[in-house]
Amino acid sequence: MAPPFTGYAGQPYGGTYGQAPTTEGLATTALILSIGSFVCLSIFGSIPGLILARRAKRYIDASQGMKTGSGLATAATILSIINLVVIAGVVALLVLLAAAGNLRSSASFSSSDFSNVITGAFGH
Repeated sequence: MAPPFTGYAGQPYGGTYGQAPTTEGLATTALILSIGSFVCLSIFGSIPGLILARRAKRYIDASQGMKTGSGLATAATILSIINLVVIAGVVALLVLLAAAGNLRSSASFSSSDFSNVITGAFGH
């Protein structure tokens, strides 16, 4: 005995099957580079991660819903910016410590000596 008829198999009424959205590969790559920038890549991971995240967002927006990964690209952007800020802070701290070391090495100094060191360190 055949099973009872429950309707037509295949396409739903009034619609068509489409492809499922896929994750944009650039968003994944950007996130991997951004995370890697904290571990071992430094600016060599954060700057490309920032560029790829921005490009991935453009591709995702242009895909009309066929690409996902906007959250990955946003996370990559945030991590890259945080890493660049940390790197800039460390470099500034090292410059100031080097300037302070130069001041201590001289027997006597005045405020003009300090301004000369700071001016020399920052190139102004």
